[in-house]
Amino acid sequence: MEDNEEHETGPYTQGAQNAQLEGNYILAEQMMLKAVELQEHDALFAMGNFYSNAVQQYDKAETWYLKSSELGNTNAMFNLAVIYEDIPELQDYDKAEAW
Repeated sequence: MEDNEEHETGPYTQGAQNAQLEGNYILAEQMMLKAVELQEHDALFAMGNFYSNAVQQYDKAETWYLKSSELGNTNAMFNLAVIYEDIPELQDYDKAEAW
């Protein structure tokens, strides 16, 4: 999966984003996990965003951003750098600089 190309958001990823906007985080998480299972493009990155932005579980966000980064998602790489720089419990300036 190359991140630098244009891709449509998969149906489960889109459904999860809609559920998140409606404040239904349980449904959003379930749909996002299904998107990952089905290997929808950007599902790994979207999981990182969900845990970072919606529920602020940065350790889980880190896990998903790392998986997405391994597939070349530059947005996930950037978000890892931000987490390592800004989140006290994960703060590691060397890792931030590496990403």
